[in-house]
Amino acid sequence: MNDVLTRELLAQAVIVLAICVGGWMMLVQPAAEELAKIENEIAQSRAAATGLNQDAIEKLANRMNDLRQRVQTVQRRSRLDADSSRLYGLIMKLARENGVIVRRLQPGSGREMSADGLIGRTNIEVAAEGGYEQVAAFLDAVGNLDGFIRPVSLTLTPRHGDAGGQLASAVFSCQALSFTLSEALSELGDAANGHR
Repeated sequence: MNDVLTRELLAQAVIVLAICVGGWMMLVQPAAEELAKIENEIAQSRAAATGLNQDAIEKLANRMNDLRQRVQTVQRRSRLDADSSRLYGLIMKLARENGVIVRRLQPGSGREMSADGLIGRTNIEVAAEGGYEQVAAFLDAVGNLDGFIRPVSLTLTPRHGDAGGQLASAVFSCQALSFTLSEALSELGDAANGHR
């Protein structure tokens, strides 16, 4: 019976980790590449602004609207890293909603910036306990917060509950990321929000 539970726990852990890594690969990596492309397009658009016909101007306006929306998304999702108390509050709320007990919620050594100053990160470690399904749902919900969450490590340990039921104890380390946009991109997002 322990082999079945161990396999089930391992399968769930692999699924949760795959979801987190997939989220990183689908959201954060493309966002960084997209930001570089957007900056390049803005520079090219400014240089080629003279001599455009009406169709080209309309296409450019439509593309700029798309770019503004993407910039606003990056700005909105980057705010989660900047407000650690909000981030911790959201994690505790998700724990309650999923029936998980948070035993420890520790920030890292503060907010760190990458060498180029473009990516900020806040390290977080969460120790939680609950049923296997509840822990898996909680970890999935943390990974789906409206921000850039990058999983770092996950350790799941089976435990016996008070009533003899099976519980899972999870220690999950992740990083909340934020991206510093160039002045041109920030202005683009601010203009769309009416901040000028």
